[in-house]
Amino acid sequence: MDIHINYGRFILGTTSTWMFLPLLLNISNNKNSNLLYKERLLLYIIIFLSGSQSIITWRNVNSLNISSFYWKLDRLYSRLLFLNCLFIYNTKSIFITSLSLRYIFPCGIIIFYIFSRFFENNNYKLFILSHLLFRYIGFWWIYLILLNDKYIFYNFIINSSLYFGNIFILLFWTSQKNINNYNIYYNNECLKIMYINIIISVGNFILDNYIFDNIN
Repeated sequence: MDIHINYGRFILGTTSTWMFLPLLLNISNNKNSNLLYKERLLLYIIIFLSGSQSIITWRNVNSLNISSFYWKLDRLYSRLLFLNCLFIYNTKSIFITSLSLRYIFPCGIIIFYIFSRFFENNNYKLFILSHLLFRYIGFWWIYLILLNDKYIFYNFIINSSLYFGNIFILLFWTSQKNINNYNIYYNNECLKIMYINIIISVGNFILDNYIFDNIN
């Protein structure tokens, strides 16, 4: 396989782990949500299935064939997540209030998804960039649905910096290293991002419940 494709699927696969951050933040502090328990539970399940399947699919090069079972399952879960966010959860956020905002996120995802499909066989670097951007938009869409974040501006800067910082580090790291034991490196990177997600969630819980509450 082309070495750039190998590195590309490493970056796209491991960064799928960031999808779990809004879910963990909501679980650790579920008072920050307008969703009912059953609504949250359904969204938890869909996010978990979509994120997990994306990690599994990008891990195995044979899964990237559009005829593979894993690829089809990945597309099924991602589309299920998109449709649920669009038709069920899009009006639940205190931040997504205007009609224009309700369609900025889905339209942004669709546009960059189309770009990613267009560049997939023409320019692999632009394919990766487009794919990462539509995921980034999807990440914030889910974040705003799940969380009524009082400190959204600061968390936007922090989480965006972590997301893109992680990508730049991976780009530099993969360009300097020959990934021989691909699956080992892949698993370790996914675990590392998951640990970061857990630390952010615990830290957010402590700040919200023990520090900011006392200040206010």
